Amino acid sequence: MTSVPVYRYRDFDDARRALWTRSDAPDLAERIRRLWSFAARLRPRRMSRGVKKFRDMTEANRDRASRAAERRDST
Repeated sequence: MTSVPVYRYRDFDDARRALWTRSDAPDLAERIRRLWSFAARLRPRRMSRGVKKFRDMTEANRDRASRAAERRDST
């Protein structure tokens, strides 16, 4: 387990500036990778594999609505 450094800021502007990362920062890609990994562990995506075929748009919309309701109810 890695330790997290503790910083003290004089005011909110200093803390706000510390949140930003420059686009040319050498560790930007690694930080994004860690963020995506953390997000995936918090809320893994459950997607069905393959392609679904529907008879018409009504059936497709019903399926989409039921999947949205499942996601909403699972939180």
